[in-house]
Amino acid sequence: MADKKLNSEIILRKSQEEMSDIEKMMADIIDNDAESSSPAQQSVSPKISTVTPPSKMPKSYTTQAEENAKYTVTPEPRMGDEEPIKKKSTARSKYRKKKKVFPVIAILCAIILVGGIILGSAIKNLAGDEVDNIDENIVSGAKPTPNDGLYIPTPEPGDALNSASMVLVEDEKEEEKEEKTPEEKYIFRCEDISWTDAKKACEEVDGHLITISSKAELDEAIALTMLNDCNYLWIGCHRENGELIWENDEDIDYYVWDSGEPSKYDSKDNVYEDYIMLWKHGGEWVYNDSRNDPCADYGDMYSGKMGYIIEYD
Repeated sequence: MADKKLNSEIILRKSQEEMSDIEKMMADIIDNDAESSSPAQQSVSPKISTVTPPSKMPKSYTTQAEENAKYTVTPEPRMGDEEPIKKKSTARSKYRKKKKVFPVIAILCAIILVGGIILGSAIKNLAGDEVDNIDENIVSGAKPTPNDGLYIPTPEPGDALNSASMVLVEDEKEEEKEEKTPEEKYIFRCEDISWTDAKKACEEVDGHLITISSKAELDEAIALTMLNDCNYLWIGCHRENGELIWENDEDIDYYVWDSGEPSKYDSKDNVYEDYIMLWKHGGEWVYNDSRNDPCADYGDMYSGKMGYIIEYD
């Protein structure tokens, strides 16, 4: 037992001596770091209460150099160091852009100016030619013709009304010479109506039932009838005292009768057929003389398919 106590005391003394040596080494290290650091950092001395052996140091332990690095401050760039350079570069770029735009504007202005000069000279030459023509006519004593586009007849004193009436008469003659288009000349109406009622309806609007004197007029009437989906069309022709009379009092000899027509009366009831219609029979458009109101007597055949054309002269 005595030996064991002695050995333990020896070991304890050795461990205490080792601990004192370690403390001295750590103190020397701290003093050396404090001398090499800045005055601001020399005032900061770490407080070490206990020092554990190197083998038992915690993982989060940091050296004094790492601690010093935390307090180092990177100096910020001073204001105004780089701004003059940026301002100079932006000013140069703006100057270069303006320098490029000025030639383009100058070229456009020159083009507009030249174009205006050319256009003005052309107009001046044209006006000068017209004035020269008028001056030549005045000097020679000749009056310009109406075809020149410059002649306006001057009425004699007291003849103002006569000259105005002459202009109106000439305008009316020009209108008469103009041919009306089919849309203006003809108006189609689809209606279950008798021949006499159709004639009256045309006269109420200052027209008359269509008259057909040629193949061209026949084709126009057929086209309008087919366009309006009708199969029967009253035309401006009827029989009076055994003779065929047209609404415009023309002497027409163009007829396209169906086979067996004109029959002059209906063989079923012996009713006179004195009114002419254009109908589609056997795939062809031909004439047929009919009673005045076939829609009333044969509604199943004619109703919804009857029409007439108003013609304007």
